[in-house]
Amino acid sequence: MISGCALVIDYVLTITLSISSGADAIFSFLPQTAHHYKLMFAVFGLIVLIIMNLRGIKELVIPPVPIFLLCIVTHAIAIICTLVTLVPSFSSVASTTAVEVHRSQVQLGTFGMLLLILRSYSMGAGTYTGIEAVSNGIPMLRDPRVKTAKRTMRYMSISLASWSWD
Repeated sequence: MISGCALVIDYVLTITLSISSGADAIFSFLPQTAHHYKLMFAVFGLIVLIIMNLRGIKELVIPPVPIFLLCIVTHAIAIICTLVTLVPSFSSVASTTAVEVHRSQVQLGTFGMLLLILRSYSMGAGTYTGIEAVSNGIPMLRDPRVKTAKRTMRYMSISLASWSWD
């Protein structure tokens, strides 16, 4: 029973942190006068997610699909533009990167570099919670369940791989 409660608390904290991070990101480019609406915006987002969760699995997935696809398309465009722009000067970019990594290691030390790598890992670790949720929810997926779960996992791994470039 305790592990079930811990799992629910983990999901609640993950969703709450995600909503607050999203609100921070959205309000970061708005004027300072709009920032007193940030909490109301985050609470509204939380209420929308609660309502979507109460409606069911299929209804929960369909509304955010256009947002997800837009995010994937914009990331793909950014990655392609970056690659096209940097391919001609790849050797200089690689040497500059090596110099910067060495400079960071000198400034931060080995322990600091380890912490930097761990922080980078943790930035993408939220996706693992989603993977766990899909694994736990396989009985609720439509038939054929295994094929649907594999497709969902594939989409999530593409999402993790593309967003880790940020």
